[in-house]
Amino acid sequence: MIWQRLAPSILRLFSLLGGIALGVWLPMPSTVVVGRGDTWATIGARCGLSAQEVRRANPGARLREGEAVRLPIPRWRCYIRRWGVERAFAQILATPTPGRKIAIVQTPAPSGPVERRDLALQAFERINAERQKQGLPPLAWDEGLYQAALARALDMWERKYFSHNDPETGVSLIPCPCGEVLTTGPAGKWDPVEAWRKSAPHWSTLMGGYHAGAVAVIWVPPRSWSLKGVNNPWPQVLAVGLVRR
Repeated sequence: MIWQRLAPSILRLFSLLGGIALGVWLPMPSTVVVGRGDTWATIGARCGLSAQEVRRANPGARLREGEAVRLPIPRWRCYIRRWGVERAFAQILATPTPGRKIAIVQTPAPSGPVERRDLALQAFERINAERQKQGLPPLAWDEGLYQAALARALDMWERKYFSHNDPETGVSLIPCPCGEVLTTGPAGKWDPVEAWRKSAPHWSTLMGGYHAGAVAVIWVPPRSWSLKGVNNPWPQVLAVGLVRR
């Protein structure tokens, strides 16, 4: 019968169209809808991304419930990461096999400060989470304030001081009409956000009526920075936060 003769051709046509549709759909960027209680971290975890990667891809997003958030990887890669395939391959490649030697590369420790934007973004997200708990609008990330905060941290390291004011003239070094918070402590043990939370003046600044801000963090090698005349024998983190209206 005619249908029996046409059936294979029809099936091949549908298969071809389906393959084309799938080939177009899979490379498109993934998007997710923000649910109640979602954070940058929980959204990124859906596709094996960090909170920073998702936040950078959505500079204007406020994580309101029902808001669409773009994930900066294609759909096919999102599914692969979600199923743990990439992690499994990484573990296989990292596992020594008989007759195979893995070279160990010794990387010299840096002699100067190291910018830690990853820690800065983590601190900024936590500050915004606390603001939202108090019914305050989240701060918008301001790249200009970030560069100013980073410059403040580097200046303190280079000139060996820790203050809002110039150690020579006593003049305020806050780089704009805004609020500034500082903190420092041993790397790996010091939490800038917790340090600010324990100080009422610092915390009131971060929870104040501001609309934009940024946090900068640098890692300081041992004995490279003198705080109050004492050379610190351990690596330190130095954090600067700036907020403005």
